[in-house]
Amino acid sequence: MDSLTQIVLGAAVGELVLGRKVGNRAALWGALAGTIPDLDVVTGLWLDAGDYLAAHRGFSHSVFFPFLAAPLLAWLPHRFGKPFDGVTYPDWMRLFFWGLFTHPLLDTLTGYGTQLLNPISDYGFELNLLFIIDPLYTLPLAAFLIAAMRLRRDDPRRSGRMRFGFYLNGAYLLLVIGLKCMATPVFESAYERVGVSTERLMTFPGPFHSFYWRSIAETDSGYHHAYWSVFDRNHEPEVYFQPRNGELLDPWRDTEAVRRLLWFSKGYYHIDTTAGHLDFHDLRFGSLFGWRGDFSRSVFVFRIDTTAVPVTFRQVTAPVDVTADDWGALFRRMFLPNQVDSVANR
Repeated sequence: MDSLTQIVLGAAVGELVLGRKVGNRAALWGALAGTIPDLDVVTGLWLDAGDYLAAHRGFSHSVFFPFLAAPLLAWLPHRFGKPFDGVTYPDWMRLFFWGLFTHPLLDTLTGYGTQLLNPISDYGFELNLLFIIDPLYTLPLAAFLIAAMRLRRDDPRRSGRMRFGFYLNGAYLLLVIGLKCMATPVFESAYERVGVSTERLMTFPGPFHSFYWRSIAETDSGYHHAYWSVFDRNHEPEVYFQPRNGELLDPWRDTEAVRRLLWFSKGYYHIDTTAGHLDFHDLRFGSLFGWRGDFSRSVFVFRIDTTAVPVTFRQVTAPVDVTADDWGALFRRMFLPNQVDSVANR
């Protein structure tokens, strides 16, 4: 998830664990705990692109990391913080442990891939329940955190407010799980309608909320994409095809760079050549205008330098020239789909 959401979650965990004992300082220390795992982005300053893909959401996001880091971090407030009656070193360890532990769990709800079992396994777990920025998840939790912090630390209502914020969070996640369960058979039906096998299929939430979904179904030659809104009523999802072009990778498929990209993308990719470059598109992250059948603007693109020894790659970012009209069209597709003609009928 985005850094702000992780800070809010860490602060909320800190508040719930020690808010009634140490007041608002619990939220501040919890926010620190919720931030620490993402400090692995600093490794990008000295690692190449391939090693950085392996390092980000790596060991610092493992379920084993809190057991090592929490005892060390707890020493800071215990040694240098303001002393509070009845607050012990184990209390601070609990705060940091849960602040660190909930961070990768939240990241797992997104689609990037989180190495929960690192260093035992480098597999990136992803549930694809939340977009990386989801105000419907973040804002209610932040509101109840602020409401709790406004009370005196010995006020019995303080922990109750924070608990209610987490209950509301949990209810939203249950709703999202239900919506994903609704979307999956819709996509399967759409692919079956056009004769596409769904042996390997993924579904993803749309931008900024989970009421709009997209899907990818893999075939021998490429991928079929489909989009569905919870508010769709009168038409089935349109299905678009995108070739894999995997043969363009064949001369370099055994190189470490290409193996790393295939690992990271879980095999959902499209290859094209632009100005003599070999571009690797990770399809899990979608395209800016994929919802209207335009897959030329992938969000995650890696440019492979096949002339380098060894072969290397770097991430490239296309200009994001999204206009107000584009946002308006996307809003109508998500929330007013029955007013939008299908692309096929235009």
